[in-house]
Amino acid sequence: MTIPVPADLKHIPLTQPEHDRLINHICAEIVQAENDRTGLKERLDHEIDLYEAKPEFERRNHPWEGASNIVIPIIGAMTDTIFPRVYSTLFNVDPTFTVLPRIPEWTNQAHAMQDYLDIVQNEDLKLSQVAQSWFMEGIIHGTSVVKCTWETARANTKVYDEAGNITKRENETLKDGPALFHVPLDDFYLPMWATSIEDAPWVAQRIRTYWGRLKGQEATGIYKDVDRILHQIETTSTGHVKHREALEKTVPGYQEEYEVFEWWGEFDLDEDGEDERIVATVHLNSRTILRAQYNPYWHRRKPFREFIYWPRHDRFYGMGIATMVAPLQAEVSTLHNQGIDSRTAGNTRMWEVVSGSEADRSFDGVSMSKKILVSKLGEEIKPMEFASKLDGFSDGEDTALRYAQQRTGVSDFLTGVDQGSGRATATETTVKMQEARTRFNWTMDSSRDGMQDVMGMTVSMLQQFGDDRDIDSKIGEEQADLVREFLALPEEEARERAKISVTASTASLNKEAEKNNLLGLKQLNDQSTLSVEMPLVQLILNPQAPQELKDYALAKITGNRVLMDRIFQTFDAKNTDEIMGSLDSLEQAAAAQGPAGAPPVGPGTPGVTEPVANVNVGLPQPVL
Repeated sequence: MTIPVPADLKHIPLTQPEHDRLINHICAEIVQAENDRTGLKERLDHEIDLYEAKPEFERRNHPWEGASNIVIPIIGAMTDTIFPRVYSTLFNVDPTFTVLPRIPEWTNQAHAMQDYLDIVQNEDLKLSQVAQSWFMEGIIHGTSVVKCTWETARANTKVYDEAGNITKRENETLKDGPALFHVPLDDFYLPMWATSIEDAPWVAQRIRTYWGRLKGQEATGIYKDVDRILHQIETTSTGHVKHREALEKTVPGYQEEYEVFEWWGEFDLDEDGEDERIVATVHLNSRTILRAQYNPYWHRRKPFREFIYWPRHDRFYGMGIATMVAPLQAEVSTLHNQGIDSRTAGNTRMWEVVSGSEADRSFDGVSMSKKILVSKLGEEIKPMEFASKLDGFSDGEDTALRYAQQRTGVSDFLTGVDQGSGRATATETTVKMQEARTRFNWTMDSSRDGMQDVMGMTVSMLQQFGDDRDIDSKIGEEQADLVREFLALPEEEARERAKISVTASTASLNKEAEKNNLLGLKQLNDQSTLSVEMPLVQLILNPQAPQELKDYALAKITGNRVLMDRIFQTFDAKNTDEIMGSLDSLEQAAAAQGPAGAPPVGPGTPGVTEPVANVNVGLPQPVL
């Protein structure tokens, strides 16, 4: 069954009273949120200045004109340490998402879906590009947001045919599929008291666009009444964008944009006492509703997902590196500037000159190769110390830097500047890695949860709107049929049959440490297999052993698996069944042995024509 995509859904037929109540409600909420966001906007501007190490004043004139005016970029250095580690940990593994079957019968469908989601992630969502802004903004400011929707773009286009003639294509589909966008924090609105996107009664995105796009969306039925905002032109950027343009020295001379808000929320439109989930695109100044629809998605959620670098309990906005380190960066910068000024003052001289002398008349400062007239050498001019040099500033800087490291968890090991002496052993390196990633784990868990949620929304939309998509050309007809079988399931049943998760683990924090981690894991797995499980397997497969002893051996193997699974989790190892091997085949082999005391299977046994290899060769023998 083909379901209309959001772009093809009809607008809600609003009566004039319904229109007025809805636009009044949306305008009042957004205006109130705008007033409440004054402090947030100032914080964003200040934190981007801190990240880029912009001095508070262009020129510092205290304690003298032209004094040292350096900002030590601690926030920038720490952000630029964390971001590439988060990003590379998530995207330097293939595939980015793993689809694991929860039931054996769905193994083929899960593998086919995994291949398809890898294509969707790269071609439709462009997740790796969007994640750059998503994670970078979150690490600096503490919170960042992306929007996951189904985008349909159509246009009347003119193209050249095979003969070189110009032809017109009516309502050509340029895009029809899931899409992911980064929503700058300055453009994302919700009530300031809200603790999460889903708990908020509404959220909104400020969108800056241009006239041609508005008219194009009106032509395809997405918007209506666009002409009502024709003269509502915005000629300057929004506040935070304007601040960044000034910082980057990229201020445009003139621009023509239109500012609209896409509002997702709950509102009792028909006054029946129950709120409806509505999406509306509005222009505030003209009080125009360009679009009003009921929430078109099966998942019924607002199509936004946040990434929190470090949480504030019961608050939506988290803490970023800039908030954590701002006072310590100011301290280090102050001490550093004081140290430079102290050395400058200590190397500066004043001059004692005899009043009325020849030197007094000709001396007005010191420069290289300057000639000064004096009547008596060594008597008319004498140097005086301007100030004494003071030491100890670097010790204060080091102390403040250690505080910053403790506050953020960005240690020397994490930055790749481990200051330990000598060459560390593999065990010592692993211990240091585990200590360094204690705080890093939270960031990775938050980023993985966000990406996993985005893919969950994407799969839901594919189940809802993806019937007509060309899957065969992407992964082949046979695999495409398995994907369609997966997408045809109801959402809840699909989750029961397969689990979608982010492949990456925090073990990728450091390549050398990861190698040592994997070698330790392999050694542990080998020891468990050879020393514990294989002797018990031989006992289970021995047809002469009593059944009670076989049952005990199988129970011991099962218990060992439980313990090993918990140990493997400390190594961030996933898919432990695949690492250690499934017990299903062992249980089947034990059942096929027959009753205790049965003769062993071998040459001469009816139905056996080839000799059976001795499975005990080279393996430890069980101690009974």
